[in-house]
Amino acid sequence: EGGGATTRDLFNAALALKEALRGRALLLIADRTDIAASVEADGVVLNDDGVPVVVARKSMNGPSIVACRVKDAEGALVAAKEGADLVIAPDSSVVAAVNSRISVPVFASPAQGWAGLLGGRGGDGKGVQPLVRAGAQGIALWSAPPDLSAA
Repeated sequence: EGGGATTRDLFNAALALKEALRGRALLLIADRTDIAASVEADGVVLNDDGVPVVVARKSMNGPSIVACRVKDAEGALVAAKEGADLVIAPDSSVVAAVNSRISVPVFASPAQGWAGLLGGRGGDGKGVQPLVRAGAQGIALWSAPPDLSAA
């Protein structure tokens, strides 16, 4: 999310991140296909209420990953049908509901974010286990990891 940042700010931040990654990790930009295309990111992550997958794919330069972050099983089925390369589900119930019904990988987000994975701050450190049991093929997190050096 841009949180009030200008398009130029978002472009500059994405470009700086791409340069810092130096190809060691994929860069997927949330919702902004214009920014993703202009910095030649590896792909884009769309929300349920964003542009359709086909529009995002046409906006990108060359082969790119188009992932969809969905709210429910219906959204996951639609995203897969539209041609998404990856679906990101909000919880284990959505993963379980669609895992055997779609052919694209299904990732999930732990409800407690990093705390759910690492423990502390209200998390039990077991947030990934139900996601894996449900069939999630990967984990997606939407914030920077906590500073573990102070722990």
